[in-house]
Amino acid sequence: SIDIPEGVTEIGNNAFGGCESLTSFYCRAITPPTCDTYSFFDITTTATLYVPVGCKAVYETTSHWNQFNTIIEINF
Repeated sequence: SIDIPEGVTEIGNNAFGGCESLTSFYCRAITPPTCDTYSFFDITTTATLYVPVGCKAVYETTSHWNQFNTIIEINF
């Protein structure tokens, strides 16, 4: 798993691309960090994205974050 702190505003090119063993992706940011097409390459179908309560809709409509098949809201 990976835990992205609330203050992160950008995720680099291919930062997590190809990390097939990554199954849980926790992003504490209320506003989705900017990223590019390859930031999550090959993990969006297998990793679950966990976001702060009330933020799921924003992640579902934000480019690249919306590629995650499963997005779940949790209290951090």
